[in-house]
Amino acid sequence: MAAGHLGRCVFYKDYFRLLNIARQAHYWNKDWCPAVQVPDTPAKKAAAAKKYGMIPEDYKPYPEDDPDFYGDYPAVPPISAESRYPFESYDFPYLRRNYGEPMHINADLRTLERLDDTTRQRYSLTFQVSSFLAVMGGFLALYILGYKYPHPIAPQVGPDQLYEKGRVQYTFDPPE
Repeated sequence: MAAGHLGRCVFYKDYFRLLNIARQAHYWNKDWCPAVQVPDTPAKKAAAAKKYGMIPEDYKPYPEDDPDFYGDYPAVPPISAESRYPFESYDFPYLRRNYGEPMHINADLRTLERLDDTTRQRYSLTFQVSSFLAVMGGFLALYILGYKYPHPIAPQVGPDQLYEKGRVQYTFDPPE
């Protein structure tokens, strides 16, 4: 229906109806931005905790001298989606997140298919990097040695060796 309405607007040059289609039916970004200053009074802390869906006892903002200062946004621990319980009934099962739950400021880096730095890995990062470099170095050594010591399967055959002089290789004439 919207595509037909859009076609009528474009066809009849009725552009003011396009504004109704392109209208944004949500809050402005300024309503979702954190405040610039950290709340200092208990009333402001309670209001900020309510703004982010937390109880005032759990609300703790980032310190102002921190280089990762984000205003009054709460300092939520960085727990990745991979380390959360997979069989819980989440509102957003793909993100393993519930509606209204405060997220870490870098939560988009800690989804199921991305970074998981909150759990202990089977192999350390240094072991992973050294194994990768060892395998790639081995392939590089084999590549370099392959050019230094070639192993031809058969001797090279040039065009003079393929065709003997005076011998017909192929003809369309029937055999005699």
